[in-house]
Amino acid sequence: MGIHLWYLMLLFLFSIIFLPLFLSFHKNGVSPLSRISSLFGKPWTLFLLYVPLAFTPHLTNALGMGFTRQMGGWDIFSYMLFLIYGYLLFANPRIIQTLSKYRFVFIILALTLTIFWLVLRYSVLATPDTGFFFSTELRPLICWFWILGILGLGSRYLNLNNNTLSYTNEAVLPFYILHQPIIMSIGYFIVQLALPILLKYLIIASTSFIVIMAIYELLVRRINVLRFLFGMRLKKKSKTVLAIAGEA
Repeated sequence: MGIHLWYLMLLFLFSIIFLPLFLSFHKNGVSPLSRISSLFGKPWTLFLLYVPLAFTPHLTNALGMGFTRQMGGWDIFSYMLFLIYGYLLFANPRIIQTLSKYRFVFIILALTLTIFWLVLRYSVLATPDTGFFFSTELRPLICWFWILGILGLGSRYLNLNNNTLSYTNEAVLPFYILHQPIIMSIGYFIVQLALPILLKYLIIASTSFIVIMAIYELLVRRINVLRFLFGMRLKKKSKTVLAIAGEA
């Protein structure tokens, strides 16, 4: 599965499979999901999107695909829905306005249900039956409320942009791809040293961060071939360089 890169493979496959939902085949330039998104402008309609999430664990079990939960703790069908829902939520500005308006309602519901889940899940009242309920119906509901609440907070308080955000946003995917092999390579040597565990952690974390950022800044970010391989847009040549080349 490519160790930490498994989800990139799934995102690529899901994007290909559901491409007809994301693209527009009409003159108005609106995709099928964008048209559907008009149905979910009110808070109670967003709750309805939880229903398929509650059904996917049962489908996973029925098809004998429980092994897919080893990939991040959720089954493969849930990941499909999360991708589709992500497009759906941002396809309609009215939905984002709803999330912003009711952000604290979603956060309070998510926090309350999380506490309820933790108390009952690990109490003496927990049974195999309640454990199954927690992992199939309740957990997706909690997750969905957290997603709605966090997106609502973000749309209200983090709707901004600056040079730092632009730089880090572009660096996200290369950083993610590089982090595990670099950490494992450095950690292999550090863990063998006779040092306190906390010191080992600090050395591995700080050294890995420096190496990752150096590789990104000096190589990946500056070379178009590497930019392409790491999922970044190609860097356009400056007008000055093109003018000089034209004169030559």
